[in-house]
Amino acid sequence: NKLSLNTLFNYLSEESIITGNLIAWHANDKKDFIYIIDHQMQKQMLLDNTQSPWKNFSSNSKTFKYFDGSIMQLDKNDLSKPLIIFYPSGENSGGVISISSSNYNISILSLINSHVR
Repeated sequence: NKLSLNTLFNYLSEESIITGNLIAWHANDKKDFIYIIDHQMQKQMLLDNTQSPWKNFSSNSKTFKYFDGSIMQLDKNDLSKPLIIFYPSGENSGGVISISSSNYNISILSLINSHVR
């Protein structure tokens, strides 16, 4: 049973609602990781790249389009700032992840407030 990115983001949204904590998803072209940020602003690793479906796309080119319209090439992301933050309200910071290879170029999901599409 492979974990999809859609399933992962739905899980992170639900986990943030249940725990009342912020959850931050960090990613670059090759790896990703997830932190829970509690009420004291302490970080705790939730998932690393060994458990994430993101590793299935490590050979693909990826971009992230932020809610404000700016686009980041993920091979240039240093992982210091999260791409998506999930809030206890069920909302998230929003954005569109695009994955491409020599054979295709598709946007695989978009995140807008509490809806993962």
